[in-house]
Amino acid sequence: MNDTSRVNNDLAFDLLVMWYAFFQGLHIPVDIKSFVSLKRANSVFHYPPPIDGWSDQALNFFEILFVLDLINAILSLVFVYGFFKHARWRWWLGAIALTASICMIIVFDYATIASGAWDNNLAPYLSTNILLLPTWVLFFLFLRRSYSQPIFPPTLTGDENWKPEEE
Repeated sequence: MNDTSRVNNDLAFDLLVMWYAFFQGLHIPVDIKSFVSLKRANSVFHYPPPIDGWSDQALNFFEILFVLDLINAILSLVFVYGFFKHARWRWWLGAIALTASICMIIVFDYATIASGAWDNNLAPYLSTNILLLPTWVLFFLFLRRSYSQPIFPPTLTGDENWKPEEE
């Protein structure tokens, strides 16, 4: 790989990390608003319900999901900060945050599809998933990069020969 393609790849990776920060930053107020709305029994949040409305079980599930998503959004922003500051812990925190983000996407999509919410409300759910495509790309690029450079410090892997990535 020549130096130009390395710079372009790093720029693309940096842009994806910035998008991830922007999107996760938006999650914080949205998750808080949604959680508070559900706790006040308004049962209104920014995604349309299925035809029969949200069941109590689904609303309880979403409360938990919003709290977990909020925690992950905060961790994600810490990862992004560490990423651009070249912190030693950035790769392992990124692995945790990105994996959690992908899991949240899958769980949310499964729950809303299984409830029938997508049946008559495809546009908001589909548009959200389109906006999340850069997160998937970042996740897979992150995985690819982690195969060439260990991301966990030796205290976690037991590898005495581990060396941090050269800056």
